[in-house]
This record gives sequence, C-alpha cells and structure tokens, in this order.
Amino acid sequence: MAKDIGGSNSEHTMLQNSPNSVFFEGPGDSSSNAYSVKIDFSISRLFSSNLISAKMANNRATKSGFAAEAQRKINAKYSDELAQESLEWVKEILGDDINVAGDMDNFYEVLKDGQVLCRMVNTIKPGIVKKVNQSSMAFKCMENINAFLEAAKELGVPAQETFQTVDLWERQNLNSVVICLQSLGRKAGNYGKPTIGPKEADKNERHFSEEKLRAGQTIIGLQMGSNKGATQSGINMGNTRHM
Repeated sequence: MAKDIGGSNSEHTMLQNSPNSVFFEGPGDSSSNAYSVKIDFSISRLFSSNLISAKMANNRATKSGFAAEAQRKINAKYSDELAQESLEWVKEILGDDINVAGDMDNFYEVLKDGQVLCRMVNTIKPGIVKKVNQSSMAFKCMENINAFLEAAKELGVPAQETFQTVDLWERQNLNSVVICLQSLGRKAGNYGKPTIGPKEADKNERHFSEEKLRAGQTIIGLQMGSNKGATQSGINMGNTRHM
C-alpha cells in the first residue's frame, strides 16, 4: 500500500516496503517522467554483521582470573625456536625476504593477515587458493586465514593439527599455528618442496591370511591375566593362625 512520506505536498511517495528494501517514486506520471529509487538494506546488514564480528577482537575485554591463567598456560607452550624454524621454511618456500624472528610479536605480525600463508600454499600447489585478499580489513584477513586452513587440509594436514581462525587473528593460540606449519612442512615433500622437521614414517602395512587371523583369536593375551608368573602362593602373612 502506498504511503505519503512528506505530507500533502510531498514529492516522494513510498510505494513498497519489504523486510529488505524500500521503494520510492517521485512526481509525475509513471509512464512519462516519473523517477524511482530503491534502497536495498540486505547488503548493508550483511556488511555490518561482518564488520561487527571482525571488530570483536579489538573490543574484547582483557582476560582476568581463570581466563587469564588459561591464556598464560597456552602461551607457555609457544616455542620461539620452532616458530623461527617455521618462518625460515616459509621464507624458503616463497623466496621472499620476511622477518623470521621467532618471538610472538613478529610471528603474529608476519602471518596475521593471511596473505603470506595463502601465497605459500599456492607455491606448494598452484591455484589451491583461488583468491588472496589484499585488503587489510579485518574480515578480509580472516577470509585469507580460513582459505589457508582449507588448503592445508587438502594438502594432507590432519584436522587435529590445524587451528581456528581466531587462534591467529585474535592471537588466542599462536602455538597451534606453529604446529600447523610444522605439519604442513612435513607434507610439502610430497609436492617436491623443501620439508621441515623430522621425516614422516612410511606406511608398513602387514597382511595376514584368514588362517593366521583365526589362529590368533584362540590365543589368550597377557592382558587377560596369566598363571605362569610370580603369585602369592605360599605367603602366609595376614592369614589367620589356626590353633
């Protein structure tokens, strides 16, 4: 239903109102010189929600009490040596001159926007990340981090050795980021790239015939107990003395 939004002499009339948009029409015949403007609020709301979620890290209250103690324990697991080793490996993969100091501040600054991480996995497997956001806006950086995590899983990093986006972006658990890079470094050899850390063990599968498998089912394991070892037989301490 049309609604006049400017009084009796208004030149603008609201013709439509929906949850996501408002439609206005100006003076004149709709078939001749009328003009209209449609305001779409859905995109605005989407942008606002992303912006609000991205700014949560900046507005997060300082941790105290048990939360602060838990954060100190997480930070205590962080190793400057492993972090530096990881950054040196990233530098070798990319061929870029990045700061490889292993302290938490530098590690965070180098990786926080996700651009270095995305370019690194694209070097290991070209095109695995379709788009690397160059913007410094918070939610664009988090998109980069999430794209890296998906690529890392595709390259063979187990889910338990990855991290959450906030672990890096909000600096919640940088040790988990180091663990992920170390794991990815071990997988890089499968794609002809330099590796990091100890060499992963190769599979050594054993295949047994059905006959051997059935024979094994008849053997009682030591976990079930045994009467072949030392026992308390003959020990009288604590027994009743019979007169």
